[in-house]
Amino acid sequence: MTYVAIDMCTIFKAAVRAALPHAVLVVDHFHLVQLANATVTEVRRRVTVQVRSRRGREGNREWELRNRLRFYDRCAASGLPELERLATTVQTWWPEICAFIRTGITNAGPEGTNRVIKTIGRDAYGFRNPENQRLRTRCATARKSRGSLNSA
Repeated sequence: MTYVAIDMCTIFKAAVRAALPHAVLVVDHFHLVQLANATVTEVRRRVTVQVRSRRGREGNREWELRNRLRFYDRCAASGLPELERLATTVQTWWPEICAFIRTGITNAGPEGTNRVIKTIGRDAYGFRNPENQRLRTRCATARKSRGSLNSA
């Protein structure tokens, strides 16, 4: 069985389905939790502005609880558009989420490598030699070649 861990992105899903039609897709748990936290934050901010006519701040109960995520099965029936959208997304991706729960497969390694490559790219912005850029990226991401600028 072939497994492919992806972010919750329909473009990635379509690409994997085209290239590996029998692969089991696995949603990386980090992105699911990130989406749920962002949704709860969106609700908290919107409601705080509606109730207090200003942004939240220390001393407000909803501000103090901002880092606690509570996800209820009935968020789809909450009447809150943000939670309904989150519930729809979770329902759409549920087979891939279950695949993560079963397998524990994650794309954390490639995500970390991608972050390093982007950081190197930002650091090298304006450099005139693309070969040096490629070698710097290779040194930063390939353990065997760290410390060596040998292009072989």
